[in-house]
Amino acid sequence: MAQARPPAYVCWLDFLSLLQWFEILEGKQGNSMPAIELMGLRRLAKEKARMLSMGQRKRLQLARLLAIDRPIWLLDEPSVALDDEGVKMLEYIIAEHRKNRGIVFVATPLPIEIEDAMYLRLPLRFPRRMTLVDMLDRAGIT
Repeated sequence: MAQARPPAYVCWLDFLSLLQWFEILEGKQGNSMPAIELMGLRRLAKEKARMLSMGQRKRLQLARLLAIDRPIWLLDEPSVALDDEGVKMLEYIIAEHRKNRGIVFVATPLPIEIEDAMYLRLPLRFPRRMTLVDMLDRAGIT
């Protein structure tokens, strides 16, 4: 099966241009550079996104979130690939969003400090020490 190629614009745009492009689509211009500076990515603004490390890409995603600014944020494991400073920055931007009456849903196995957070712990579907044979026995498959 052939893999789909990325759109042509992805190959030649730097991530600042991509972020500004998303802003234009959303009708919210002028927030990209302050968001990039806040996330500590100013010196990398002219780099292509594929040249960034995973931590820098995660910071770029958070900068996009800040630049477009939606009232509800759904974050799936936002602290993955972030260093300690990045996690503190994540906690800061979540707190600022909450001060502006924003709503944030965060799914993460790592502890992130969020004021007035509600924690929901779901039971494991597959206990970690269960073998394949144990799972088959539990399901009644022989």
